[in-house]
Amino acid sequence: MSIVRWEDFQQPLSEDSVRLATTTLGELGRWWLQESDARVTADSGGHDGPDFRDLQESLFDFRSGWVALAGTVLSACRDIATNPAVWATGCWDSEAGVVEVGGLHQKLQLADEYFQAAQKAQRHDNFVVVPSANLIEANRLAAQSKSRFTAVAFPAAQLVPQIALSSYLALLRVQPPDDAPVESHVAYYKSILADDRERAEAYYQAVLYPQVVQQCRERMGFVDPMPTHLVTVVSPNNELVRLAVEVFGIKECILLYTVPGDQSAYTRQITDMSTLAKQAAEYCEQAGCTPHPKPFTYDASRPSFRQELSETIRSLVQEHIVGVAPEEVAFDMHSAHKIFNYVFDHAVSEPGNLMYWIDHLWFPAFRTQHPLTERFVVWRAGDDWSGHGLAGGQAQWQTGS
Repeated sequence: MSIVRWEDFQQPLSEDSVRLATTTLGELGRWWLQESDARVTADSGGHDGPDFRDLQESLFDFRSGWVALAGTVLSACRDIATNPAVWATGCWDSEAGVVEVGGLHQKLQLADEYFQAAQKAQRHDNFVVVPSANLIEANRLAAQSKSRFTAVAFPAAQLVPQIALSSYLALLRVQPPDDAPVESHVAYYKSILADDRERAEAYYQAVLYPQVVQQCRERMGFVDPMPTHLVTVVSPNNELVRLAVEVFGIKECILLYTVPGDQSAYTRQITDMSTLAKQAAEYCEQAGCTPHPKPFTYDASRPSFRQELSETIRSLVQEHIVGVAPEEVAFDMHSAHKIFNYVFDHAVSEPGNLMYWIDHLWFPAFRTQHPLTERFVVWRAGDDWSGHGLAGGQAQWQTGS
């Protein structure tokens, strides 16, 4: 479990506070708190208003602070700021999830008083997240409140903490300002990726992706001339095709993809390549590039399949690069299926073509790359290269810093 230091700068936390903290971390478990050396200061359970000690003195059941403390711990471990206009109450039961609490009227009255005071300084929406069993009463109290807060419910009978807390965490976490350090943006993206994949993708495209493109250009170093034509094999990682199109400024992209009916292990693994080809084409068009989807088949069981595959791909590629200088054609060597790298390197590319692959760290739990770790490794076909794992590679490193 993470190493957590509980601190209070005015007085020691009560035994109930420590017991609640220990129980909370135990329920969340090692698998969710991924950081091994997080140091967390716990005071107000994610809020800038009355802290847990005040709640303990005035209300009935200290265990109802579990959800607020859980939200604070998870956000602090990921260095994410929390929204003081979002309050929560709820006990955790390992066999029932977030369960009903007592004393709701007093708790929401305290929240309403805090929201009113905070609104004098800045107007914003206020939320209280409660167990589903308390939602009817919470809605009644919300309608009577002077701050007009909104009541939201935790899902009923959800035994996975990550899912049970997801709607609360989505409200609790505050998006970093535009001028925040890039590390804050990445941490925020990672935190919402665990709870809301669609929201995380929108944030990545709007905030992180432009920085990724710029950083890749800077890291790649000087390439002259830049390629105008790109040859790639369609895969589930089509976002990397879009990245290459924008980093290089590609004008035309040849999208090779296998079609149903061939005997390749690649197609047996991913049967609907035409859908992925359409997605890749859309990415190209969004970046101002003309896509050329090119289906092909091959039978890996045939002794001569490498030669046949090479001839097929060479024919499809040559159709669109006639008259284009070799230095202006790039080949994507990032395919997970090495047979295509082999064909590009040995049968299709010409001396002077730009060859590249994209190095990046990976989020294994989410099956996506770690943003702002991307780095283009580029070389010219035919140049001398000491070998770094690419099939038959002959290249010169040109990676920048």
